[in-house]
Amino acid sequence: EVVPNGVDTDYFRATDDPVTPDSLIYVGGMTWFPNYDAIRYFLEEIWPLVKAEVPDATFNHIGRQTSDEFEKLSRKNPDLKFHGFVDDIRPEITRAAVYIVPLRIGGGTRLKILDALSMGSAIVSTSIGCEGIEVTDGEDILVADDPHTFARKIIGLFRQPEKREAMSLKARQTALEKYS
Repeated sequence: EVVPNGVDTDYFRATDDPVTPDSLIYVGGMTWFPNYDAIRYFLEEIWPLVKAEVPDATFNHIGRQTSDEFEKLSRKNPDLKFHGFVDDIRPEITRAAVYIVPLRIGGGTRLKILDALSMGSAIVSTSIGCEGIEVTDGEDILVADDPHTFARKIIGLFRQPEKREAMSLKARQTALEKYS
């Protein structure tokens, strides 16, 4: 019997925390190279494009063993926060306006996407980041494979809260219908 990946939709649901405008989150430990590569790619190629249009944007990373390189960046730039391991990621995810998955390499199902769908997050991902997950670009997720498009989709969600809310509801619905 084949049992697909799933998510505990009772546990992974939004908390009562308010959304912080213009905020981003990425969840993934730095001990897995694809996560490290995703953060470097995001910070080097996408983040400057976002900041040019949305100067108040903030980025939060949750995950074990942040690198010295990123810790130094966060000390220089208060808009970049590397929290390391946290006991409960749900409030952090709930507060983020956009959940990003800028993965460029990797294998297997990205369970972080299933968690984010279940939390009702507005998600921007690369096609590799959501590979193997039944999602529809423009409905329950936004997919972008180059830095300019990725940044435009983030900025669009920042500027269109009604679109972000519609995606959030659709994401939660997808998790309940397909991955619960």
